[in-house]
Amino acid sequence: MTPQAAQAAHATLMRDHVAPALHERDFTGKMAFRRTLPTGWHLLTFHGSNQPSTGKALLTIDVAAITEKAWTERQEWSAEHTPAVKLPKLPTATWADPERIGILRMGLDIWYEYLPTADLEALCTRVMKDVDRYAMPYMEKKVSSKVK
Repeated sequence: MTPQAAQAAHATLMRDHVAPALHERDFTGKMAFRRTLPTGWHLLTFHGSNQPSTGKALLTIDVAAITEKAWTERQEWSAEHTPAVKLPKLPTATWADPERIGILRMGLDIWYEYLPTADLEALCTRVMKDVDRYAMPYMEKKVSSKVK
């Protein structure tokens, strides 16, 4: 697979399959997704890559959750100690101590592999099954979606 084919397959997977599935779960975003909760956020960031030697595209997800209080503290600490590093106004998984979906699922940093000719809807179903089974409980444990 050429890098362009891998990028096109990843873009189609995200735009036509993953983003709509996450939007149904109250997440916003296109590659980095945020679900706003009463006391914080659930965060998912998708990463795509390719393996020219095998012709396969790769996909993984960073999973994180952070409370509003913890995010404010992180911004304040960063402003004081690392002023050259500008944190985003709202958190992303990258800035909220993420864990990889493969670690949550199997204890290994496993990436989903697929060819550009793969059934992207079936791949999305598999990915969303792992999000629901592993990422959602992990995020919920860190920041509850329920008002206490």
